[in-house]
Amino acid sequence: MQGRSRFGYLDLGRARTTSGQPPRPADAAPPPRPPARPLWLDRFEGSLDGRREDGPEGPRLVVRRLHRSDEVYGGRRLAEFLTVSRRSLGWLGRDPAVAEADPREVVFLDCETTGLAGGTGTKVFLVGVARFGPDGLHVEQHFLPDYDVERPFLAGADAALSGAGCLATFNGKSFDLPLLDTRLALWKRRADWLDLPHLDLLHPARRLWRRRLESCSLTALEEQVLGFAREGDVPGWLIPSLYFGFLRTGDLAPLEPVFEHNRRDLLSLVVLATRLGRIVAGEEEPEHPLDSLGLARMLEDCGEVERAIAAYERALAGDLPPENRDEARARLALLYKRLRRDERALAAWDAIVQGVGSRSALALVELAKHYEHRARDYARAAEVTRRALRTLALRPEATIGEASVEALERRLRRLERKVWRAEGCQRIRGAD
Repeated sequence: MQGRSRFGYLDLGRARTTSGQPPRPADAAPPPRPPARPLWLDRFEGSLDGRREDGPEGPRLVVRRLHRSDEVYGGRRLAEFLTVSRRSLGWLGRDPAVAEADPREVVFLDCETTGLAGGTGTKVFLVGVARFGPDGLHVEQHFLPDYDVERPFLAGADAALSGAGCLATFNGKSFDLPLLDTRLALWKRRADWLDLPHLDLLHPARRLWRRRLESCSLTALEEQVLGFAREGDVPGWLIPSLYFGFLRTGDLAPLEPVFEHNRRDLLSLVVLATRLGRIVAGEEEPEHPLDSLGLARMLEDCGEVERAIAAYERALAGDLPPENRDEARARLALLYKRLRRDERALAAWDAIVQGVGSRSALALVELAKHYEHRARDYARAAEVTRRALRTLALRPEATIGEASVEALERRLRRLERKVWRAEGCQRIRGAD
């Protein structure tokens, strides 16, 4: 008999008869029956408003939706993303190539898979793609109903991503793109978009908010940063088992929340990118002093020194935990030192020394450098170096930057020689 895939194709096998005799000639054979239409396909085309589309490598299943430019999601118009500056996007991605892409060329990508570990045993079964057009945000969701039709499924996802100038994902560098690359390689395909500039929003989100939030997952960011919570959302850990259930039973109903979960992920990426872009551009303020500290570090990495200084000062004006306060003071003092604003740098180092944090030894080392090389006060530099060594003896875990205990001991010996020579010169002058 002839086998049938869930997708509705006939599997061509060798014809057999129950009697073991050769089949009748073709002119005597009954006309072939048309392939049965899978029961779940009605639900796909009805409840999900999907469609079956023909492509060069075979039919594929796609859900297409349009979100108008003025539509609000998470309290923000979706089209606000188009006003984010290219420079801000480049800062977020820490890649000048990202800044070269127009926001309209940014394509948002999110995948649902059969597992969270990755590797060749993990398959992608839903690829969500969102990009802006003249009339709004176009969302495409490409669905894999059966492993036998992975080739046209991947071809459809490949086509949806073509023409992009930049990809935007959430943890896509570590998960989505390597997994798609693996699946494409197994079919001897290579996609040009794998080499596009990539804005992975997980990394700037962590740099900005990790000091305040216990988790920087997308749902945690939605609730604690973007200000909304999903209702009735399917948890991510449950999604693989729901897909396996569909493969066993052909019942699409339990997978409908997965399509909605994927669509919401894409919309959240658009809103998150807008929020991050406006914050780094200075168009919106961080909500918490710890967030200002994260922003200051981001701006410092981007070379925006004056804006970083302002962000550090704004963080210090708020209620920071002691360790974070010392972190802000230390980073601020180093920037003051770079700009030769010595008095402000000294004030920041002195404030750290007054505490008992892990950066007190670092502050003493920096004070010793100042007194030796700029103030030429060798006696005071030697005393501060001794304090740094005593601090390290009591707290070996304390940080001292690139210095070491051996380097501090050499510094102390050098300073003591300078003090001895300076005192000898004074005695000689006094004798004269």
